[in-house]
Amino acid sequence: MLDAILGSDKTPSGSSVIIAGEAVYTNLESTTKHKMKHPEILGSLHAIANAMPAWQPFYQATSNTLFQSYQLWIDAIHPNEQITPAMQTQIDDATATLKDSMYTLSDILSQADAEFQKVKQYEPDIDWDTWIAQGQWGNKIDEAKSTNDAAASHLQTLMVQAYGAGYQELVEYQNAVEAANPLNPAPNKNYKMKVRDIYGSHWVPIYSVPGLDGYQEWVTSTIAAWHGGKTPDAFVYKYDKSTYSETYTKWAWGGSFNIPLEDWFWVGGGTSGEKDSTNVSQYTFNGQIAFQDVYYLPISPGPWFNGSLELTFKDSTIPNVAVWGPKGLLATQITGLLIGLGETIYINWSEKDWQKVYTYWKAHLSFGIGPFTLASASLSNKSDDYSCEQTGGSFKFRAINPQPRIIAYIVSTPNYSQ
Repeated sequence: MLDAILGSDKTPSGSSVIIAGEAVYTNLESTTKHKMKHPEILGSLHAIANAMPAWQPFYQATSNTLFQSYQLWIDAIHPNEQITPAMQTQIDDATATLKDSMYTLSDILSQADAEFQKVKQYEPDIDWDTWIAQGQWGNKIDEAKSTNDAAASHLQTLMVQAYGAGYQELVEYQNAVEAANPLNPAPNKNYKMKVRDIYGSHWVPIYSVPGLDGYQEWVTSTIAAWHGGKTPDAFVYKYDKSTYSETYTKWAWGGSFNIPLEDWFWVGGGTSGEKDSTNVSQYTFNGQIAFQDVYYLPISPGPWFNGSLELTFKDSTIPNVAVWGPKGLLATQITGLLIGLGETIYINWSEKDWQKVYTYWKAHLSFGIGPFTLASASLSNKSDDYSCEQTGGSFKFRAINPQPRIIAYIVSTPNYSQ
């Protein structure tokens, strides 16, 4: 599959990719033209772009996010310069004052949020901005923020005095990160975007996706082509029994990864969500997965993120924390998505094997081929997700109402080379 992704003319040349191990809907589509900046779409975008997947060829989420990791790193940077003991004492005192003001602001925000959640129970439609303007919490937050800003400004002034004019650029980007900080209640459209997700409406660090409007047009035209009966051929992944020993040596970050084919065939026994791998080593088969079309959607963080600054302070470290590389704080950054739409799944089992597999599939509620989940009812064309055409051991599953899915994440790892 990696060969198919890297060989696609939609994948940027020289890319490092992480394959979406399961079919992931993008949720970046609008049913109404010119509403691509809808908060729910931006919420989905933020969830994708701000994630930092593990360093491996198949997607695995981690608890880290790009913004938090970058913020932790940039706030910890101190140029390696000699300063006087007296100046160091002033810096230490100012740092302690700033830390106290940050704790105070965080505590007030937590108290306000707890009160807001109580109000939401009997006024579910009220949003944070409206509620905060109605009472005293807005004044308390503004006062705490003003104190915190003053403490931060004083510390930054001392740092510029200590480390010289070259420190000013770092200060500017530390300020940019603070302006984008979701814990900072002040809206700032230069550094933040308003989203709506499971947590409600709120402001998050902004990300740039210049191809979003073109993406919507692509979705519309590709679905039209799909329903028009055009054969899907924009992206084709072929597989067979030998895929069991396929080794991903072409992964741009190096390494060798054997992907067991059993992970590509499974059945589900009920509503618990548990999956059992199908023992396919005893069978003979081949097949392919084809998409109607694929789309490359580039993603980049907003002006709070400075790649050149990373190069300037590449060697800055946080004690006992790796910053760069496979296990680093900033191990991966998603720079784009390869999105597929309109999948058709083909599989051909040998004459002696297909009835065993068919019976096995029918005995369970669902089964999986590659990253796709199919209801067993699709075998009888009683599913809303896929239709099925069968001739002996040859099966063709075609999406009934195709939705855009992430095939792969285009990624980079800053300041790292093997």
